[in-house]
Amino acid sequence: MEKFAMLNPDDFDDFEPGGARGGGGGGGRGGKKKRQGDKTVSEIARTAVLNQLENKINTSEGGEKSPIAEVQDVIDYVNKADQGSTEMKHLLRYIEWLKANINSIDELMVDKSEVGEMEKMTATLGAGGGGKDTSNNARRGTHLITGITAKSQDDRRAEGNVDDVLDKIKKALQVHLRNWITIMVVTQTQKERVKKSPIDLSKLEEEVLKKAVGD
Repeated sequence: MEKFAMLNPDDFDDFEPGGARGGGGGGGRGGKKKRQGDKTVSEIARTAVLNQLENKINTSEGGEKSPIAEVQDVIDYVNKADQGSTEMKHLLRYIEWLKANINSIDELMVDKSEVGEMEKMTATLGAGGGGKDTSNNARRGTHLITGITAKSQDDRRAEGNVDDVLDKIKKALQVHLRNWITIMVVTQTQKERVKKSPIDLSKLEEEVLKKAVGD
């Protein structure tokens, strides 16, 4: 999971303003929490944390789509694949794939059966007409579960381009899974976030279904 600065609301629990302690040798904290209006400082901090997380899932970085936009693109692909069907087989397959991989991203494996037959392409010539193979050894593949695509033309061998496509798809799928983690962290308690607890699979399924049918 990507690391980012975040307040810990628990640090503010039972915080008291100066002079709130009991006088005359009592020294007690009085059991009061510092309040600002109708909220405790802890509650305000929790709101700030959620605002940070909401901003993160909607922010684009380095020319890439925001986590929420990238995930929605995949959901749209899944919905289109299930169009006209009441069984939602594609959506269910996608949910099972997510649940199987969300908590073990680094160990993700891409099976060739998930990509299907590679599309043959003619490589684009490099500057000056050289550097690229002009045969049809370039390849493009689509991950059938998510609709994520990749292409490669750098190798003069078709097999080399196939391997490169699979590697690119794997990396894109890992980004997709991390985007889901970023989104799901919003649903976690602060304690779960601090502990970096595994994503709750039942909550993940619920969130996917909400996005698939519309919030």
